[in-house]
Amino acid sequence: MEDDGANPYLEKKLSPNEPMKGVDGTVVDFWAWGFSDLLMNTTRSVLAEFLVGKRLGIIDTPRLEWIPYDFKYREKKIEVKSSAYLQSWNQRGKHNKPKFDIKPRKTAWDNSLGKSTNIDEKRQADYYIFCLFNHKEKGTANVLDVDAWEFYSISKEKLESDIVLPNHSNKNSISLSTISEICVRSSYEGLKRTIDSMIDGEPKVASH
Repeated sequence: MEDDGANPYLEKKLSPNEPMKGVDGTVVDFWAWGFSDLLMNTTRSVLAEFLVGKRLGIIDTPRLEWIPYDFKYREKKIEVKSSAYLQSWNQRGKHNKPKFDIKPRKTAWDNSLGKSTNIDEKRQADYYIFCLFNHKEKGTANVLDVDAWEFYSISKEKLESDIVLPNHSNKNSISLSTISEICVRSSYEGLKRTIDSMIDGEPKVASH
């Protein structure tokens, strides 16, 4: 199945001053209320996608929730995953052990049919970008500071040949220590150069 998720309702992004009908406020008031907790797993994950999309220059249209990958860049499908040492809730002095989801997908939304359908169980993206919010002190954590993030990139082929197959064919997640060994690490500034080099088949070295 190939579905880019075209939807007339989402042809353009909302303006922050978009008014709410019958409510004294704008859409930015809703955003500030609902999504200010950037350490929360779900919100941080969307932020990581935004950071990647911004660096690759591919956020002209709104985010789509239902397609089986996050972005298409240079005709390649990109999946973005995030993790962190910190959580919003009280961790009682213990840090989270970062890990990243690499579970194959069994279903996906088919926008042409208007329903979820079965697909070949596989990892749908061509490339994975693992985003780590690498900060351990909650009192000074700033998820909006790109210098506090690390980015690890890998092709699906290398991910599966090095880790998943043949001994771990059902592996659904991957640890930070593992991605540190097999992925190309880059700063935010170097992320686009890293992905471009991978797509172009150039030597894969750490990009800073």
